[in-house]
Amino acid sequence: MSLQRRCLPTIGAVSLQLGELEHRYGLTSDVFVLHDFRSSHVDEDDGMEWLYLIEQLRVLREAAVGDLYSTGAESGPLENQDSSPEQFAA
Repeated sequence: MSLQRRCLPTIGAVSLQLGELEHRYGLTSDVFVLHDFRSSHVDEDDGMEWLYLIEQLRVLREAAVGDLYSTGAESGPLENQDSSPEQFAA
């Protein structure tokens, strides 16, 4: 059995796949998740793929943000150093 190599998913590639599903069914991903994910006009297999892609995009974005902060991106002192409780609550 030969080894199969798959390309790692990227935010752009996943967004493109989501865009194709949105175009095919005329729904945004937000509407699909909130209202129509059980709709009869969305194919069951496409619906499962859609939910998977939404979750994959969330995880990829979360990882990208975590990577940005962990690489020590240029950091400096905060511009607003006011210590009032209203600032902390915001």
